[in-house]
Amino acid sequence: MRSIAFIIVFCTVISNITSQVNFDNYEPIQCEGVIPDDFLESFKLDALENITRLENENKAVFKARRKFILSNYDIMGETLKGGAILFGDPVSEYLSRLLDKILIDKPDLRKKLRIYAIRSGYTNAYCTQQGIILVTMGILSKVKSEAELAFILMHEISHFTENHLIERVVETVKTRKTGGYKFAYYSDIIEELLQRSQDNELECDSIAAEYLNRSEYSDQVVDNVMDILLRTHLPFEESRIDISMFNDNTFKIPSFFEKKSLDEINLNEKKFDVYSTHPNVRTRKKAIKRIIAGKENNNSKKFLVSQSKFNEIHEIAKFETINAHLYHKEYGEAIYCASALQKKYPQSEFLKNAIAFSLYGLSKYATQNDLHKAAKSVRTVQGESQQVHHLFRQLSKAQINALAIHYINALRKTDATNKVLTEMVKNLILDMPYLGTTIEDITNSSEIVQEKDIEEFNLISDKRERIKAKRALQKKYKLFYLYGLKNDFKNADLIEFYNEAIDEYNYAQKVDNMSGIERYRFEKKKY
Repeated sequence: MRSIAFIIVFCTVISNITSQVNFDNYEPIQCEGVIPDDFLESFKLDALENITRLENENKAVFKARRKFILSNYDIMGETLKGGAILFGDPVSEYLSRLLDKILIDKPDLRKKLRIYAIRSGYTNAYCTQQGIILVTMGILSKVKSEAELAFILMHEISHFTENHLIERVVETVKTRKTGGYKFAYYSDIIEELLQRSQDNELECDSIAAEYLNRSEYSDQVVDNVMDILLRTHLPFEESRIDISMFNDNTFKIPSFFEKKSLDEINLNEKKFDVYSTHPNVRTRKKAIKRIIAGKENNNSKKFLVSQSKFNEIHEIAKFETINAHLYHKEYGEAIYCASALQKKYPQSEFLKNAIAFSLYGLSKYATQNDLHKAAKSVRTVQGESQQVHHLFRQLSKAQINALAIHYINALRKTDATNKVLTEMVKNLILDMPYLGTTIEDITNSSEIVQEKDIEEFNLISDKRERIKAKRALQKKYKLFYLYGLKNDFKNADLIEFYNEAIDEYNYAQKVDNMSGIERYRFEKKKY
């Protein structure tokens, strides 16, 4: 089959930190202002200066440090230049102001640190050996207060001040040199390294907890932060989604494509952590409670910089998390998050387009038999978002293609000037001949009456019988999508796109059946 290029669109706008964001007309944030030195060649020079300072150390330790610093700077340098890390944007500016507040009594330390937001849907924050703190949009979309964010940042700062990253490398080299690993099993070595990592995490937790305890922030938010860690595998909010979100007067996905009961969310605080770099949440909560027990600060403040600004950044992070899902082709997550956020912002063009781009991507992957690359297995997903992933695992290639055409075409009607949507519809229609969807079948289709079958299906209680009946109904009504497209293909543009698709399909079939010399002569004659 011919190769089909994906259309990836990024809308850009320069945002002003003092402006009020209109989320109904949201545009993804972009870098602004002077490029920081971290993104320039001076970043590499800083690495070489750090290495020069270590030349008087033990030779083996020096080699290990040198290798770590250079590789770390190379990786970080590529990351900084890759476009995922933001600077001068509203989110990074706010984070910088918060860092100023946290380190107001430590100006020398503050000068060594830089902080940036990063376009990623993962729930994470980390500090590099160079003093660069990166905070993902994923974690910003989940924290509920400035105090929670302050704890997270102080934890990452502690990794920098305690020099944890490079000291792990040095300790490993020293142990090797003294023969500490000579007669050890590999599993014992791994356990020792992981235990050291867990000890570092607990040390940083204690420093962050002590900071909150001494600060004006409430120190009662620590449990909230730990609960966020339990939910890293979940989206920024749990909101009920059903497949009727794609239905309208003509296009109706039968209800037996829906998952009746979703898997329970697993929030195990006592998770087995022997082979993990981080202690489990229960261990961390207990350790923190021991530190602040009896000396709680009784402060109730959760915001010191600006509550209104935090709330705005929190919402921006949700939109940017969806943008990150799109960029990483995590289309199921993008559809779920956009649908959940539509309940608050039903008029948002960004959210409508996010769903359109996701449907387009899913259809393209499905057409090329690569749906597994863009839609997760239902067994790997928990919570309400499981419904979305389940749906696209149930639908066929032709059904997904029809759903994408119908949704994007409906959106195109509301914005006739949007040429991207038109190109997406055209490109999807090009796939129809390969999927066996013909305009004749669409024209001759009639509305499917399925109410009686659905009533009988809903009465089945036995799990196995229900699965068998569900598969039988999906097979019986597999052409439901044809009637769903009937009104769409009354449009002259779509008929023209289909005729072009047929011409291209016939041409491709003709060329595929030619021998090498015949194809050469045919192409030469054509041009």
